[in-house]
Amino acid sequence: MSGDDRDDQVLVCLDPEEELPESATNPRVSWVYKLHKEQAIILLRSFGLPTDSTMAKIRRMLVEHHRQTIAWTADPTTD
Repeated sequence: MSGDDRDDQVLVCLDPEEELPESATNPRVSWVYKLHKEQAIILLRSFGLPTDSTMAKIRRMLVEHHRQTIAWTADPTTD
């Protein structure tokens, strides 16, 4: 494969009409489950989310917030 062929492949991958990869629309959230409650509360506060909840609800809020934020930043139609 020549250098020109590789360049063409990269351009195909960067096609703006192409759908986003799954990782952009369904990001990994395993890091949320590794947080201690104090760390999770600090994150919730930084996002302006309520902090008086069980750890299960805190995790759900963080996962939801993370997925919404990633989906919004990955959407090329948003300004």
